[in-house]
Amino acid sequence: MTAARRPTGARVNGRSLAALAAALAAVALVAFFAAFHDWTGGGGAAKRAAPLLPAFSAPIHDRAAGVSLRIPAGWNVSHRSGTIALRSPDRLVVVTIAAPVAVGKLGAVTPDAVATVTAHWPGARVVSTQDRRLAGRPARATVVSASRRRALVIAVRGRRRAYLVEVLAAAGAPARGLLEAQLGLATLHLSD
Repeated sequence: MTAARRPTGARVNGRSLAALAAALAAVALVAFFAAFHDWTGGGGAAKRAAPLLPAFSAPIHDRAAGVSLRIPAGWNVSHRSGTIALRSPDRLVVVTIAAPVAVGKLGAVTPDAVATVTAHWPGARVVSTQDRRLAGRPARATVVSASRRRALVIAVRGRRRAYLVEVLAAAGAPARGLLEAQLGLATLHLSD
């Protein structure tokens, strides 16, 4: 006689949905009470803490690069020759966005950008390369690491242009700066 199999419930990535729902409820409950505590005047240190998500600018546009996006408040923006450069307030994270070549030359964008980074960073090496999507478009993301810096080089396939997005972070760059860069790139729109 075989033992009856007990139903285990729905699972996501090996975890039960009930456990996942309980964890999410606990996080929401803690966030609610933390916000309520701060709102009622009992926040103390929580009042001085930075908000969880940054405020963003109105969308910025660069017609030469065919790009628009919103940037976190406090970040510095510069436009030069079809390139947008964004710098975190502490200058430890830099994001550049450009459309350097026609889409037919997309295959050269990553090797050229990686070669430029490794030429300027002694001991730099490629850590990983993955196919991703950015701004709803196919992209190839390459992580380059050196002793005191990291770079994320992303080549994005536009309709007519190949876009290059680089995120450069110095050693000691706070997680908040990297999060703000990621959130800013989530608003990226490519016009071609």
